[in-house]
Amino acid sequence: MVRSEVMSSAMRIERRQEEKSTRCVNYLMKPCERGLSVFLAPSGSADTDELIALAKVAARHNGMYISHMRSEGDALFEAVDELITISREAGLPAAIYHLKASGQKNWWKMDSVIAIIELPAMKGLR
Repeated sequence: MVRSEVMSSAMRIERRQEEKSTRCVNYLMKPCERGLSVFLAPSGSADTDELIALAKVAARHNGMYISHMRSEGDALFEAVDELITISREAGLPAAIYHLKASGQKNWWKMDSVIAIIELPAMKGLR
């Protein structure tokens, strides 16, 4: 919603648009929202730095970062790493919607993905 309010689906927003996006998240977080929920298509129009900037605003309101990740298939490890990076850099807890490995050829990844998720949690990242 924030991105569609500020701009089209361009790959990277301009600085002026990013400032408007952060103001929008700040406004939405004030009354009752608890987090920044993100749906990313595989090509994901928002880059990691943009998501970190928006997540930092949610963090100021004790919110969390909730994501449909960029990939549940071939790039699953990279998608999990991105979520952890956003959580760490923005300083807020993160959650994954529908954690799964899509496609039988990726099923073997789940044990590793769970271990990747649990490691930062053991180090105190929420």
